[in-house]
Amino acid sequence: MHNSFGILTTAWGKPRYLEMAKGLGRSLLVHQPDIPRAIITDSDDPELLALFNRRIQHRPQYGPNFAQKLHLDHYTPFEGTLYLDSDCLVVRPIAPLLDLFDGLPFTIPTRSRLTADDGDWDMDNARVLAHFNLSSIPKFNGGLMYFTRSATANAIFTTAREIYAKYEDIGFWMLPTGSPNDEPMYAVAMELHGISGVDDGNRTMLTPFGMRGSMQVNVLRGICSFNKGGQIVSPSIIHFPAGWQHDYRYRRERKRLELHMDPTLCSRLCESWLPAVASLAPAFRYRVGRLLRYFRLHASLQTHH
Repeated sequence: MHNSFGILTTAWGKPRYLEMAKGLGRSLLVHQPDIPRAIITDSDDPELLALFNRRIQHRPQYGPNFAQKLHLDHYTPFEGTLYLDSDCLVVRPIAPLLDLFDGLPFTIPTRSRLTADDGDWDMDNARVLAHFNLSSIPKFNGGLMYFTRSATANAIFTTAREIYAKYEDIGFWMLPTGSPNDEPMYAVAMELHGISGVDDGNRTMLTPFGMRGSMQVNVLRGICSFNKGGQIVSPSIIHFPAGWQHDYRYRRERKRLELHMDPTLCSRLCESWLPAVASLAPAFRYRVGRLLRYFRLHASLQTHH
């Protein structure tokens, strides 16, 4: 599996998406540099592309936003693919987790199931389940997916695309951004093809949704621990979707990775000061950040003269 296995992510359009992908790329270089990395993008940013082994041209014809994820099978250069959303950060090696997916043609870590009586998942549950004659479907966060080049995976991707063609007619709802939600489409496709989600014991990827209290995270030291819904979890990949992309911990850890890969002494000092700086009030933190950038620039000029 490892000889033809790789990690795939996406980032196109606005610069902030490219910056998120840089964070993911850096975290993979720190913790799992031996696994090939590919990125679907429309960017030629050299800093971004240096973090990935393969650049795959983004194809707008595949649809807006999350609709693109329905075509990952067309994009991937790998026989076995671990897809990660670009707003993920890897906090420790993920190779030990790959045995979870060994022998599976398609899977997503799943911790619950959704029925017609449960809360909606960007769809009219009862209407959608009745349409497909299903009593329940797996529920998950699609920030991590594993699939292979196989007849089963191809069938799931094909079914998901067929669902998208009749998305709102079936009872699915568009997100406020005008994008479909790929997750319930994949859930229906998996159920129709008899594919269950894998139980990962909360070890692969988790989001902070449902977090109680604080989060302990340091991407360089392999630390990630928080209370999620009353249970202490310690995933190897932390996913910061939606509003969490603006959370200071996500931005701090991305900056920590950026500084870690800068060889200058000033950057090393900045890296050690980062947690304290990140906890300051935003206005003061902004001024301190400008001061640190000045010292870094000054150190760089001194180095080149």
